[in-house]
Amino acid sequence: MLNENIKTTALLVHVDSKTKGVEVTRHDVKKSKGGFCLGASSALSENAIEELVESLSNRQTSTPSLIPDTLLYQSSNCLIWYSKPQEREILFRVNNKVQRVTAVIPAHVFVYVDRRFHATAIKGRSRPTSATKLYNSPTGNCYNDHHVCTGNINLVNRYDLDYITELENFFYNGVNNDIHNIAVKGFDSHTVIDKLYEFWKNASEKKSNVSPSLVPSNKTLGDIFDRLSEAEV
Repeated sequence: MLNENIKTTALLVHVDSKTKGVEVTRHDVKKSKGGFCLGASSALSENAIEELVESLSNRQTSTPSLIPDTLLYQSSNCLIWYSKPQEREILFRVNNKVQRVTAVIPAHVFVYVDRRFHATAIKGRSRPTSATKLYNSPTGNCYNDHHVCTGNINLVNRYDLDYITELENFFYNGVNNDIHNIAVKGFDSHTVIDKLYEFWKNASEKKSNVSPSLVPSNKTLGDIFDRLSEAEV
């Protein structure tokens, strides 16, 4: 509703009838004699248009569903949840061959905010609290700042509950090609992927718990929420 107390912006879509080219311009709606009028235009960049279309296409009515007990936080641009320890197949690329290891991966806390994906490990099976200590993920596809390497995959601008499963599958089913972090104790920044493969192969064969080998990040889950409030995750 147009109102002098409300700032209103209009978007105009211009389509060339011959080339079918599309341009979108933004206009502030201003009060004028007898009503309101459009102010000067400013063109939207291609990236801005793509994000707008993607955002609008994702604004669909979802089927009512129960909130999963693993969800920790949800907003219009953020999802935070955790996964419990689980036995999964872990993939490694060693000497240009994909090697497979089945082992129990520790619980993880995942943060997906503004299309950035972060993962940290935690100990135990209980629902994490603000005091829960975070550890480096014992995988190869996470950096030391816990950012998940996405390669050439562009994650989408979605923050609905259904997307959690897709993000988890992306994380757990990815092939570990390199080590981007200090994955477990005894490793350093020069450790190669072969060593991580041997670590998990040994854990699989001995059915051992890898939690004692986790590397502390010196952060807690509460620190994540503090950084969210500062928009610095």
